[in-house]
Amino acid sequence: MQAPVFDRFVDAAVGVARRLRQGPALGDVPVDCGAMCMPGLADKVAHLVEEAVADGAKVHTPPCRLPCACSHPYADKFDYMNG
Repeated sequence: MQAPVFDRFVDAAVGVARRLRQGPALGDVPVDCGAMCMPGLADKVAHLVEEAVADGAKVHTPPCRLPCACSHPYADKFDYMNG
């Protein structure tokens, strides 16, 4: 990313992220993204964010961790993050 447009890009991306509506895909209200329902995925993403911050990245939106509501019958049988 070229420096002259970096701040504008970050502002636009943060604006989009703040407007995202997260919730159950089959719920009563429209949402833009559903839950991370694979075992350990939220922890994996949190770890990636922590690594990025340690390397100098800045977090521009507050984190959102909702309780797991995954009821897939095989959710505990597979490790989707490691193949």
